[in-house]
Amino acid sequence: MKKKFSFALVFGALGTLFGTTSCVKDWKCECTVDGETDSITYPNTKRADAKKSCDAYEKLIKAYYSNASCKIK
Repeated sequence: MKKKFSFALVFGALGTLFGTTSCVKDWKCECTVDGETDSITYPNTKRADAKKSCDAYEKLIKAYYSNASCKIK
């Protein structure tokens, strides 16, 4: 079991380093403002790109609502 875990850990680290684990799928950016939640879907997108867009959207709505928060799911 220990060898399998070590192999998975090394493979995961190398995959992250070389970008092989970037999954293209539909990502959802959920934003909450004043207790209300809304979401935006980014279809067929890498997680890093969806996170970048979600962060930019959060920055935009924080200009109007300081208590806004968004996270990628």
